[in-house]
Amino acid sequence: MAQQARGWTTRRRTALASVLVALAIAGIPAMAAAAKPLSEAVGMPSSFTLPAGAACDFAVRVDVQANNEQYRLWFDQAGNPTRGRLTGRLVLAFTNEESGASVTLQVSGPGHDTFNADGTISTRYTGRGVPLFEGIFLLSVGRHDYEVSGSWDLLEQGPSSGQSHEICDLIA
Repeated sequence: MAQQARGWTTRRRTALASVLVALAIAGIPAMAAAAKPLSEAVGMPSSFTLPAGAACDFAVRVDVQANNEQYRLWFDQAGNPTRGRLTGRLVLAFTNEESGASVTLQVSGPGHDTFNADGTISTRYTGRGVPLFEGIFLLSVGRHDYEVSGSWDLLEQGPSSGQSHEICDLIA
């Protein structure tokens, strides 16, 4: 069973943070006010470790095998984000730091976000993805919906169709 993952940055959190930082630093609010979408490459470290208890009972090393993902963000006339789409290729290798067991997964999505007026985000994984929220660390195949806070904390798991596999079980 997946353990709490509070505070860990998912690829969507990384993508959204990258886009929002780019907006602030580059002074692109004028572009946003014109309601033009912004597209950014999703950067992430080539390797990082989730400590024991963050996702599994054991530490998990994540190695990025391939990443050319892009996050495209659309805005309303006031410059507020309205929707986002994550596309591109992402291949991750997950390794149990205790046993050495590993699995490499193509998790290219895509993913879709809707920014709601109340500050929540409706996020939908389609295709193959790796949602990592408190109590959820799995390979999702198909459509899986989540409602999250503006800081990407899980509020509600929505409907899903397809399959899901606990990553911790795959590398136990």
